[in-house]
Amino acid sequence: MRIADAHHPGNSDVFAALAQFVAEQARYGAARRLYERALALDSNAPTSAVDLAELELRNGDWPRGWSRYEGRLARTDRASNSVVSIMTRVAPRWTGQPLKGRTLLVYSEQGHGDDIQMVRLIPALTARVQAEGGRLVLACRRALRTLFARHYAPCIEIEARNYAEHGTPDYCLPMMSVPFMLRLKPEQGKRLAMAVVDARKDRHQSDVHHFRSGGHHFVRANTEARQP
Repeated sequence: MRIADAHHPGNSDVFAALAQFVAEQARYGAARRLYERALALDSNAPTSAVDLAELELRNGDWPRGWSRYEGRLARTDRASNSVVSIMTRVAPRWTGQPLKGRTLLVYSEQGHGDDIQMVRLIPALTARVQAEGGRLVLACRRALRTLFARHYAPCIEIEARNYAEHGTPDYCLPMMSVPFMLRLKPEQGKRLAMAVVDARKDRHQSDVHHFRSGGHHFVRANTEARQP
């Protein structure tokens, strides 16, 4: 890589590749400096921005990392049938515009694992949207809808493309942008995670109680039915 840099001085891609190589060796400080140098040479390089953002997030610099991670949306080589491209045509991206009387559609952007991680933030975002007098609709992939719909409503299948099922969306937001819009910090993420765990525990205990109560009533009803 350094030979490549010698032959192609000032090439942003070379510095980005060097940064990735160094980061894999857990030399994060050196990797960060190389990514920053790559971006100084080409500030419009989304791959370098995203790689640096992931490095910052990994090292706990969430304010800078989530902000920089928005650079992924600046890609110009995105396929027209990608979910981000499609949703861009549905409604403009929400960047903090007033939501009074508006509908915000938050949609699945990446993999199932990312959705499961990010969906824990939906209640906090919903509270903000509702406080402004707006409405939030979650659009997730079909495989996750049954799970998400139990806790986050309204929830629709993104594959169905029936985006106006709960009102025509005024704005869209990819799910991986929710932490940035909430200005999330590591300590807040931990509190939210614990709140989700507690809520699930309460829900589970309630379900168990309901099941046991229902079972008791069922047994009693059948016992009484068999009595002469």
